[in-house]
Amino acid sequence: MKRAYFGFSFDDGRMDHFTMAYPVLQRYGLSATFNVTASYIEQRQTEWPFTEVPPMTIDMLRQLHGDPRMEIASHGYWHHNATDNLLDGIEKLCEWLGTDRLHPAGNGIALTGNTCFATDEERLIGNDRGISVRYIRHSIRRPSPFWLKTISRKINRIVPSPSLCRYAFSDCLMHEGDGARPGTGDAAIRRLYSIPIVGNKPLADMKALIEKAIADQAACIFMLHSIVADGHRHDAYEMELGRFQRLCDFLAQCQKESLLKVDTCMAICQIMDGCRKIPMDD
Repeated sequence: MKRAYFGFSFDDGRMDHFTMAYPVLQRYGLSATFNVTASYIEQRQTEWPFTEVPPMTIDMLRQLHGDPRMEIASHGYWHHNATDNLLDGIEKLCEWLGTDRLHPAGNGIALTGNTCFATDEERLIGNDRGISVRYIRHSIRRPSPFWLKTISRKINRIVPSPSLCRYAFSDCLMHEGDGARPGTGDAAIRRLYSIPIVGNKPLADMKALIEKAIADQAACIFMLHSIVADGHRHDAYEMELGRFQRLCDFLAQCQKESLLKVDTCMAICQIMDGCRKIPMDD
């Protein structure tokens, strides 16, 4: 890649993605991917945190899908990674959105949990249901050296430090051609990695990762969950609105200075495939 890329990847399909995050993204002209658990939208989930946080409505999903800056991807029908469940999630979303594919280039999937070690993605390649899967977004990549960086990641969640954060998560940055899996054409699947933003990670730590991506001309994806009003954060999966706004302001400034391009996971997948070049003034 000749420049850096950044992506927001929001998991689950929480209502605050639409009511809190989306207006900020619109204000700054930034893109994002929303990974939706279909049973959650249908309010069939009975496990935490789905019982505590309201989901988006189907109409909200349709509005996001109609915005060319946004992408809808699957987070499974239920919140787990079995092959048929992942494909069921794509089918249900396509039904709601009135389309054969979630994106003209194919469908995106975001896996649940810490999935850096094993997946059943081989079973998704050329599946007998005829559902195209273009990419699978994982959580963090298996680090190297393993024990040292694993410990560094755990420490950084407790002890904020831009330099430690940059060292601990640099393996999750991606370059053109990275993450290619077997298959060709519509049957090819690319593996994308993301960095979970948990523990109310300081803005300085997040900036350090973005600046590392800029320096390395790499792609960086942040995995987020809820965006909540300032002072209303209850758990590690929530980011306060003020911090999210400051992060978006920083990204918008970097984009204005042509240091990076903020885009969807599908666009980053295409860039890494070497088949789509995005002008910086898009």
